[in-house]
Order: sequence, then structure tokens, then C-alpha cells
Amino acid sequence: IRDPDHSLVGSEMCIRDSLSSPCSRTPVRVEGLGPVSAVAVGDGHTCALTTGGSVWCWGDNTWGQLTLPASIKRQAKPRKIAGLEKVVGIAAGLRATCAWRVDGRAMCWGGNTAGQLGYVAKERCVGFDCSRSPQLGPGLEQVEQISIGFARSCSRHTDGSVRCWGMPNPKSPKATEDCPGPLCNLQPTLIPDLPPASQLTVGGSVACALTDQGLYCWGSNAAGELGSQLHGETRVPQLVRFD
Repeated sequence: IRDPDHSLVGSEMCIRDSLSSPCSRTPVRVEGLGPVSAVAVGDGHTCALTTGGSVWCWGDNTWGQLTLPASIKRQAKPRKIAGLEKVVGIAAGLRATCAWRVDGRAMCWGGNTAGQLGYVAKERCVGFDCSRSPQLGPGLEQVEQISIGFARSCSRHTDGSVRCWGMPNPKSPKATEDCPGPLCNLQPTLIPDLPPASQLTVGGSVACALTDQGLYCWGSNAAGELGSQLHGETRVPQLVRFD
């Protein structure tokens, strides 16, 4: 939430997974950020983009989300992420974060258990691949938007094309395999048969893109997420019909 002066606002104890943990049922101001233009929230970490183009993150650091050493598990105070300047957009997923700059290049960091970062991460966090510093992803140029789901990330580019990487379906029986592996894709891959997109969003096991020709979705259809009678899952975008 941003109040009129662009500051973030957001202690009690709440129950999560049968454990008591700090929480707030009323908005509490996040201090030390300055004017904020965008916010992205992951599973246990939060990042803010300032109007000056810098990125600040706080919360869980288990997967390197705050770019702090492994010995620091969490931090409530916002931390400026080094190496990120002239940023115009941010996105956060379960354990990963991406930021794209004014020049259209994108950088991602955090957990890479399913290839969400779009590159081979050379560090290890709790036994899995991760990166504790933002790294440029191959093929992530002319980026206008990124959306990160549970185990997959997708980018929308200036020409309207969409590229995705990571694990398409985290509910797959073999989804516990470490990445890289046969079920995950570390390289941003062009989504075929999709008209130029103007908006993009990624969920747990499905992605959707808004185009001039309508709304297209692809991924799992286990619960009818694609808006069609298709059984199973598909990597080919399906037009969602509203008639």
C-alpha cells in the first residue's frame, strides 16, 4: 500500500502452519525507503522500487532474496540491492525476484530450484541452486514486464512477444527434481502462436497474456484454469472464450 506521499505502510502474532509468528492486522509504515513507485511481494520477502530507480528488499533471506550472506536468515530493515540502478520495474515470486532497467535488460536473483532465474545459478541455498546477487539473464532484453509464479517466470518484450523459463507445472510428479533437469528450462523460450501481448501474469501452474485478439492462457488445466474443456496441460496458448 502506498499513501499520498509515496511511503509504504503496513505487531501482532498470527498462526501460520500451526506456528505463531509476528504479524500486523493494521498497516504499518515501512521506514527508510523514500518515494516508492512499485512494490513486489514474494512468499517471505518484499521489494520496493523507488522513484530514483533503486531496489530495496526486506524479509526472508533463506534463498538470497536480500543478497545477504547465508548466515543472515532474515532482516526487517529494507536493504538496498547493490548492482541495480535505473530500474523501471520489479517482480517477485515464491523465492525469486527480477528487476528490469530503463535499457530493457533484466536481472534476477534468489532461489533457482526450478530455473526461475533464467540462468545457471552457481551458489547453493539450503541444498538447492540460488543466486545471492542480481545477474543478467540471457535473452532478457527489451523487457517491458516480468511475472513470476511458483516455479516459472515469464517476460513480455517491447515487440509484444512473451518468453518463459523455469518449470511449467510444479505439480508434476517429478517436480522435486533439482534444476537443471529434464522438467525445467533455464533459457527464456519464446511462446509460440501468441499474438503480441500488452499484459502478462503468471500463477502457480498457468500463465495468461492479454492481446488485441483476446486473452490467451496456457499451462495446467487441472481445475479449468485455461477456461476450456482441454484435459491435462498444454504449452500452446489457448484463447479464452467468454461466450
